Amino acid sequence: MTLYFAVNINVKAASLIAITQIIIAYSSNFIGGYIGDHFDEKKVLFRGQTVHALLQFMLAGLMYIHAIPTTIVIMYFISIFVSNLYKSTFSSLLVASVNEENRKLSFTIDYLGLNVALAIGMILGALTFNNTQYIVFLVSGFIILSIGFVLNHWYESDAQNTTQTIPRLALKEQFKELLRGYKQPLQDAPFRNMAIGVSLTYSVQLALPNGISVNLKEQFQTVTLFNNIQLTGIKMFTWLQIENVAAILLLTMVIFAYFSVNISYKRLMAVIIIFIITYAYMFLSLNWGILLTLGLIGSICEALIMPEFQAIQSKLIPLDKKATYVSFNQLGSYLSQLITAIGLYVLAAFGPSIAAIFSLLFGIIGILLVKPILKNKTV
Repeated sequence: MTLYFAVNINVKAASLIAITQIIIAYSSNFIGGYIGDHFDEKKVLFRGQTVHALLQFMLAGLMYIHAIPTTIVIMYFISIFVSNLYKSTFSSLLVASVNEENRKLSFTIDYLGLNVALAIGMILGALTFNNTQYIVFLVSGFIILSIGFVLNHWYESDAQNTTQTIPRLALKEQFKELLRGYKQPLQDAPFRNMAIGVSLTYSVQLALPNGISVNLKEQFQTVTLFNNIQLTGIKMFTWLQIENVAAILLLTMVIFAYFSVNISYKRLMAVIIIFIITYAYMFLSLNWGILLTLGLIGSICEALIMPEFQAIQSKLIPLDKKATYVSFNQLGSYLSQLITAIGLYVLAAFGPSIAAIFSLLFGIIGILLVKPILKNKTV
């Protein structure tokens, strides 16, 4: 939606909307982590996904009738709030389901699925960008609703992990209980540093669907390839996303099989450094060949490091507080998004060179945070 708001309003407004979205999302997710640990997981998931799907349909309707941007922004914020109320509960299902033997494979597959789903959504958004973007929200709504009904039918929650007395507490006491619940992950230094470090590292890659896509739309000069293909900035972004999906699909399982036993600390650190430099440099290039090459290199690095990160993080999560820890871990995701949203504003105000430096600096800080944990990893 960043590109949509950038075109229909302006780039600075899009960056401010993105920042507000992140604040809303994490506030909702903060509450959602508490809900996931104290209420029936099955009900949280089904009700949350049902309402979320309905909001997606409403967004599609607003975009179809070309409602004023303010109305779309408000509905978008409401959808973000609702979706993040059940996000921690949904994510915690995987944490509770893995063991030492299948941990890394499980998170590799999870990462593969998530990455492909996000990229396909971005590609669909780019392909329907002009007049039919409402299709994205229709498809999203049907998928969310389908998943909700499947989980409601097949998933059996553990009643022992829910606290029946919490809903009867006064609102003030519930809020105090919520804050106390997050004290443990906040004081857990390895988990906290890993969550924040990974987020700062990944923020460099998130610049692609945010600042880099906007920069391509505004600065990329249309070129003609093979005599009849008009490559615009939007199409260039779509090509990069398609490349990312293809590379992740082809490489993730191969890389996992090759590196799952002996991936050394030094090799992993080298890949992380290449990863952040590659995506930061994409701000500066407007050559389609160089961009595709950088995108491929970045995708290979991403497929190497992200499952490793996720597996390590999952091992640091205690099962009795899984939803709360997962919710806190989502801070990383929102922090990444916040950095890229601010980076979009930096791009609009100061240009791509400063935006690239801005992105690179956060990546370096992320490396410094995860370095000691990766050095002593036992996954």
